[in-house]
Amino acid sequence: MRLLHTTTLEFHEFDISRAPWFAILSHTWGTQEVTFDDMCGKRAAIESRKGFQKIVGFCKKAREDNLEYGWVDTCCIDKRNSTELSEAINSMYRYYARSWICYIYLSDVETGGDESVLELIRDSKWFTRGWTLQELIAPGIRQLFDTNWDPIFPQKGDVDITESLSLAAGVPLDLLTGERPPSDYCVAERMSWAAKRETTRGEDKAYCLLGLFDVHMVAIYGEGKRKAFRRLQMEIMQTSFDQTLFAWRSHRDARLHHVGTSGLLAGSPLDFEKSRGLSIWGPRYLAPFSMTNVGLHVRLVDATPKSPELDPSPPGLPEGTVTAMIQCDIKNEDTGKWQGLAVYLEPVHDAAVRINGSFLKAYRRINCSQWHAVPLHISNGAPFFDLLVLENEHYALVNRGRDADRSRFKTEFTSSNPEICERDGFESSNREKGE
Repeated sequence: MRLLHTTTLEFHEFDISRAPWFAILSHTWGTQEVTFDDMCGKRAAIESRKGFQKIVGFCKKAREDNLEYGWVDTCCIDKRNSTELSEAINSMYRYYARSWICYIYLSDVETGGDESVLELIRDSKWFTRGWTLQELIAPGIRQLFDTNWDPIFPQKGDVDITESLSLAAGVPLDLLTGERPPSDYCVAERMSWAAKRETTRGEDKAYCLLGLFDVHMVAIYGEGKRKAFRRLQMEIMQTSFDQTLFAWRSHRDARLHHVGTSGLLAGSPLDFEKSRGLSIWGPRYLAPFSMTNVGLHVRLVDATPKSPELDPSPPGLPEGTVTAMIQCDIKNEDTGKWQGLAVYLEPVHDAAVRINGSFLKAYRRINCSQWHAVPLHISNGAPFFDLLVLENEHYALVNRGRDADRSRFKTEFTSSNPEICERDGFESSNREKGE
């Protein structure tokens, strides 16, 4: 990694495992930021920039803490080098975790009144940005500063700084105190922490979460936010059996997106906004799941109501819809009791496949803005079943294949049965054949 000397403002290269203690900066980008190229050029040309003054203020605080080196994302990465940029993105969480102290610089906050820390900081844009989530969680020591680089301390009778950060960011306190690592929380809850956070580039909505899930993937700017987020979920699948990855509810605008049907992969972190209070099932229910070229191969629980009076489903569901329980439970906010969590799956006709000798039907998720809480007395003893859940591209391919198959049948049928076609017409013959 490349560290900045806090006195000379020169760069020094280190292997991260052998790097000296260093301070690290967490901030939001503004105008006049200073890049690696700028720092390597003529210093006089950048000294008046706000971004440079921010670096100077950061280095001053680091020297006061007897730290010789520091790391700032604006200037310590050569972003023209795609390999270095991808490596830095994948290592960012480790950088913050490895630092001696993290200085959180809130450029839109100014102290001086009698507000509590929470009142002072909760409206800062720092809490709305995607990258600052891992910058909050990873460090062991954090210190808050306002726009003038004045430290932010609790007032008399105020709550602890860490507790204020927890409340303002909407993340658990025991996560910030280090009592529990991110891996202690289910996938869906970790996703929920980033639900309302934004990034300048769409792909960064996925890339800024790599450290929270301890996965690595190549940064491909230009692939789009949906593809990047899908790749993130695919990487999570490779190392986790946590099916809360599928416990989301769509928040996308129905006028702009096909939210009525979908696969089991979410479109963005926003879909996990209310995915909290979930508990994964024990290891005795372990079953592998993976994405194939014909859909997601997964084992769920068939909790389709046998008696609609006891457990009614929403009206208007297509015939054959399955109430499929994900292998996790959710706590009822009113009663405090645990219930199974299920989604609605509609069969995709004419689509099935054999995997490892088993014949699997294909489905699509419907009513994606909802999930269904299944009482435990109904879910207990419900049968497992293996199935395929088609993502958008799989479903489109099935439809194209179905259309091609019908066209081929029409050609073969009319050429081999000219008398029938001439007598009754192709359409009536097709009806007799059930086509």
